[in-house]
This record gives sequence, C-alpha cells and structure tokens, in this order.
Amino acid sequence: MPVPVVACSAITTTTATKVLEDSGIRVLEGEAVALDINGHRVGIARVKGFGGGFAASARATSANRR
Repeated sequence: MPVPVVACSAITTTTATKVLEDSGIRVLEGEAVALDINGHRVGIARVKGFGGGFAASARATSANRR
C-alpha cells in the first residue's frame, strides 16, 4: 500500500504544484482532504496561520480542559 503524501505550501508556483502533483503528491491550496488509512479517516486542511503561532491566551490550560 502506498503512503499518501500531502503538501501544504504558502508559496507555490503553478510549475511547482504541477511537478508535485505529477509525482503523486496532493497539494492543498486553501482546501482540505480526507484520507482513509488502515480503516481510519484522517483529515488534513491547508489554512492560513501566523508566523508567530497562536497567542498565549488561546492555549488551553488545565482549567479549560476540565
């Protein structure tokens, strides 16, 4: 069974995307894909993020997890 490969790139040219897709790599550009792997469904989404990560206030604390 081949291993599915998914790429998410912030800077992707049409040529680079074509080369990756021609190699069997799924390139996400503002979309999502769901893969069935060994009876499990795995979702991968390409979304915009921030270079600095998430703000400290957005992180879960032990009090939030209860």
